[in-house]
Amino acid sequence: MHITKKHIFLLVKLLFAAVIFIALRLCPCPDGLSDEAMMFLAIFITAIYCMTVNIIKDYVILITALALTAAFDAAEFETVFSAFAGKTVWLLIGAFGIGAAITKCGLMSRIAFLVLKPFPKNFKGQVLALFTMGSILLPLVPSNSAKSSLLSPFAKALSDENGYAYRSPGAVGFFAASALPCTCTTFGFFSSTSLIVVAVGLMPPEFAAGIHWLSWLKYSIFWFIFVSAALYAAIIAMYHPKEQTRLTDEFIDERLKSLGPMTTAEKRAAVILVLTLAAWITESIHGISTTLVALFALVAYHAAGVLDSKTFRTGVAWESIIMSGGIVCTSNLFSSLGISSWLADVLYPYIQVIISNIYIFIPLLALLVYAVRSIVISQTASLTIFYVIFGSSAVAAGIHPWIVVFILLTSGAVFYLPFQNTTYLAAYGAAGHDMAAHSDLRKLSFVYMAVNVAGLMLSTFWWRLTGIL
Repeated sequence: MHITKKHIFLLVKLLFAAVIFIALRLCPCPDGLSDEAMMFLAIFITAIYCMTVNIIKDYVILITALALTAAFDAAEFETVFSAFAGKTVWLLIGAFGIGAAITKCGLMSRIAFLVLKPFPKNFKGQVLALFTMGSILLPLVPSNSAKSSLLSPFAKALSDENGYAYRSPGAVGFFAASALPCTCTTFGFFSSTSLIVVAVGLMPPEFAAGIHWLSWLKYSIFWFIFVSAALYAAIIAMYHPKEQTRLTDEFIDERLKSLGPMTTAEKRAAVILVLTLAAWITESIHGISTTLVALFALVAYHAAGVLDSKTFRTGVAWESIIMSGGIVCTSNLFSSLGISSWLADVLYPYIQVIISNIYIFIPLLALLVYAVRSIVISQTASLTIFYVIFGSSAVAAGIHPWIVVFILLTSGAVFYLPFQNTTYLAAYGAAGHDMAAHSDLRKLSFVYMAVNVAGLMLSTFWWRLTGIL
């Protein structure tokens, strides 16, 4: 076997991981922590390092860490993997199945074209249409990469029809309008991304129980509207082309005509989708959990012939489901082994000044996430690290953990470096590379960073009105 530089670098990374683990195990156990807790911390910190340097896929690293936790008797196997029998994993299975079904039958593409049709055919109108299209699709499909893979080629078709050249302001603006809803404002809806389900899974059960589709929207709506409007205004100001647009109604009509009449599968998918969204929104009335609604919808799509076994195998993001379940398992272990309460006791005296003032806490936490995301590539790892550090202390200071996870989610969506955001990469890979260079969009990431902090700060008044703060 020929040894390459890649193999040498991998070996060095693995040796360094072993050094980290051994060094942590040789550290004396601090007061308040058991030896089992120290073992798990050594495994967890080593796993975070492995994710940071991208040794292998994140979900493989996480499952390995959990397996080692059980193998080294830090906790029983049933305790370690308990989250895979919980709501988070099954909600994701149902939600990803719904997304696969409406994508396969063509309903998602039809919705996109129908949304675009009534908007003005000038640049401002088309950017607004792309933003609206993305926002409508957000709660329908829990995979941001899937939505980006649809919207980005759609924006490329609009750009070509208008005659915009590569890296021209119009082309860059269209790509930005198609990518930002899935990349940044996606956190406005509970069912828009698996990261939200993971975030809720990190919260203490007594707080997580009150978070469902409608309550999430109630708390996030001000931020969502403010940030969406600000990003739309930024795209118009930064990328408005000098030339006139050439898009006509015929272009959209031709695209809709190419889809043909609405099929039986699409009609069935639409009915099930409407009923599912209605059930999610009215959970507080009928009491059927979001997870059960998603699973009933999954069964309905199978029974209606919209979702077949092949699509269920290949169209569902099983890696994301395993990763999400693993993160919730990790969070449970932090609680059951007493690490969360120990961290709160140790850290609270040092960070209480920051946490006790929400107007200091929000910008500082956001800035910390912005900085660390240049090193920690995984949004899931970043979310977990910061929640472990700040979550328990924030609760002790009287801050609802939803506010903490929301700050972490929205602040982790940066893309000032091209490899930071997998959703952005999916959009760029689908068509964005034919429309813009990353250097054309970096300044828009900095705009988002500023707008996000402003939106979070202004949301404090809304959160007080809704009673979460």
